[in-house]
Amino acid sequence: MALNTFYKEFPPNSDEARLKEEVRQLLEENDRSYLESALKSEMDHLKKRQKFANELARQKRSMEQTIAELSEELKHRKNTRMRKKEACHDLDEFIKRKRQIDEKMKVDLPEMRLASKKTFYERLKNAEETFDEKRKEIEKLKEENDALAVVVESLQNEYESMHTQITVERKEKLEKINSILETNQSFASEVDDLHVRLEVVVREKSTLQSSMIALKDQLSVYEVQYEHLVSSSVNPEDVQRLLDKQKADSEAQMGRLQQDKTEALNLRVKLEKELAELRSRHVSLKKEVSDLERARTVAEKKCRKAQECLHKMSQDI
Repeated sequence: MALNTFYKEFPPNSDEARLKEEVRQLLEENDRSYLESALKSEMDHLKKRQKFANELARQKRSMEQTIAELSEELKHRKNTRMRKKEACHDLDEFIKRKRQIDEKMKVDLPEMRLASKKTFYERLKNAEETFDEKRKEIEKLKEENDALAVVVESLQNEYESMHTQITVERKEKLEKINSILETNQSFASEVDDLHVRLEVVVREKSTLQSSMIALKDQLSVYEVQYEHLVSSSVNPEDVQRLLDKQKADSEAQMGRLQQDKTEALNLRVKLEKELAELRSRHVSLKKEVSDLERARTVAEKKCRKAQECLHKMSQDI
């Protein structure tokens, strides 16, 4: 039944059927271990052939790569050969044109020599005429230069004189400024002293006012004592003499205090007047210093302008 099924699936004339038949005969003729050994040997042989086939495939790929590289190199050499061939062709064309030009030059060279000679002499003549014109211009410029040299010398002398004058004036103004600054510093010191003195006067005034208040308080005490004495049994004449004496002393002390107050007020008025004069003088000195600074700036500008003018004249020469 199995054999019939085998022959149905694999016809007798097919290779697989033939192989199946051979396998069946081998199974009938030999045992299974022999077939397994033979199959293993065949598998080893097949692996070796497969390895050999892989090696052949690798060699094939290497050869294909080498062939491709050789093809590229061959293509490159063909292109190089074509370029060299084109270069040779261009060189032949160049040599051909050069020969034609040489032949033409042999014919045109005498005429070109004559034309060049004529052009040279014409240019030489024009150069001589131009040289004569330039020489005349140089002589004219030399005369102008001599005249300008005289002007420059005059300007130089004027500049030196002006510079000397400005230097002297500047020195004098600097000395004046220094003197004004010293005076200003002295005035500032005096103003500080006046401020100190004014503070002393203010303190003295405050002391006098305190003394006047104390005297008024003392006078009130005296009046209370007087009333007490009047009401007592003391002799009125003695009390009156004592009161007169105390009143005279108080009036004398009040007079002295009033005189000191008047002197302090007069001194304060005098100090304030002197302070106002010093401030006015200080403002005047500051204005004078500012005027001197402006004058110095104007003089420096004039000096620089003269230097620039002299430098420009030197460059023009």
